[in-house]
Amino acid sequence: MRKTAITFVSLLVILAIFSLVAAGYIRAVEEQCIEICGGVEECPHRSSIPLEIYAGFTAILGLLIFVGKDLVFPVKFPGLDQDERRIYRTVLDAGGSIFQGEIVKRTGLSKATVSRIIDRLEVKGILERKRRGMSNLVVLKRVSQ
Repeated sequence: MRKTAITFVSLLVILAIFSLVAAGYIRAVEEQCIEICGGVEECPHRSSIPLEIYAGFTAILGLLIFVGKDLVFPVKFPGLDQDERRIYRTVLDAGGSIFQGEIVKRTGLSKATVSRIIDRLEVKGILERKRRGMSNLVVLKRVSQ
């Protein structure tokens, strides 16, 4: 959760900086239009405001929404108990995959408890366990219902 929040804030700062730069550029072009051509509407230089500014703004905004959607609209599984949601959130915060031993460390739950909860989440189709040598990699199968 903390990593996602930091990423979200970073993207928000980038969006704010980009918006200020774009607004400054547009304002400078419009000032030149008034100075050179006598008005903004009839000035041929007004079309020099590049499409890239709007495309870049839209791309950054889209990325911000994509990354921040879990913070604004958290994924909920109504059929999960508190420990199941805790393990689900741990896997989600780890980027969708994490070793089972790391889940034990991060949650403070016992190995047996984590194993039983992962079994239940596998049955519900929310995540799956993949054998990796002597360890299990826990991977999300789906993010929302």
